[in-house]
Amino acid sequence: MNIAIAVDGDNMSSAVSEQLERCENLLIINVETTDVQVFPNPEASEEVAGERLAQEILKHNCEAVICGLIRPTAFEIIAGNGVTRFLGVGHDATKALALMDSNRLEVIRDADGRNSCGGAHHNH
Repeated sequence: MNIAIAVDGDNMSSAVSEQLERCENLLIINVETTDVQVFPNPEASEEVAGERLAQEILKHNCEAVICGLIRPTAFEIIAGNGVTRFLGVGHDATKALALMDSNRLEVIRDADGRNSCGGAHHNH
């Protein structure tokens, strides 16, 4: 199983990016072998970056992506292909992956994080 993590850096100690399209690199982790592949994000245009990153996630058959906000274009591609989106901002890639494994990361339910949480526990 492959998991994608959008990071500001180039390894598993890097912080999860606050927005998918602005990440420095996309890490693709094979959870069985722990192999990590690094895919740079050189795009200046968020629209182009989002589409290219989304296609990379699909190409590697990732079951999930850990990131921050996702703009509508990339969100539609990723969600439309059944890839689960997890909010990992505030953690490094290693910690975010561990939290995802233990079902402790919030699911990103729609583009730009609106309505990302169904409960009222974040409204204080």
